[in-house]
Amino acid sequence: MKISGPYPGIPNNEPKSGTSTRGPARPGSFSSFLEKASSNIKAPDTVGPSAPIQFDVPINLDGLHQDIVSQGEKTLEMLDHLGKLLNQPEFSQDACLELSKALSRHTDELAALKNDLDKNDPLRETIKRIEILSLVESYKVSRGDYLD
Repeated sequence: MKISGPYPGIPNNEPKSGTSTRGPARPGSFSSFLEKASSNIKAPDTVGPSAPIQFDVPINLDGLHQDIVSQGEKTLEMLDHLGKLLNQPEFSQDACLELSKALSRHTDELAALKNDLDKNDPLRETIKRIEILSLVESYKVSRGDYLD
């Protein structure tokens, strides 16, 4: 339903018959600015998840750092697995509790390894964040936060 016509106190904004509201944009108008901005945007070549970052230079880690990185990766994989379990429509509470206990054990081992690092080692902060995240999620599962 189109409502048109002059109303008291409201100007009539209808175009006069025979004129068009479309056409080339006037310089300085918003539509010309929008056309100019959209012409500069290039679409990405691919759409979707990005590929893992590959480093050209191999990273040489000593034994302790290698153990810590490996344990940190395992902990993150367990957190990912927990997230997948919780996203299933009918997840098993027992499976989540078992995974939560295993996650706590891995986190304790990770914390023990972290304590062997120098105080100024940058890996220490990353491991601390993984440790906090896994302890919080483990506690939330054991407390029953994800139950309906």
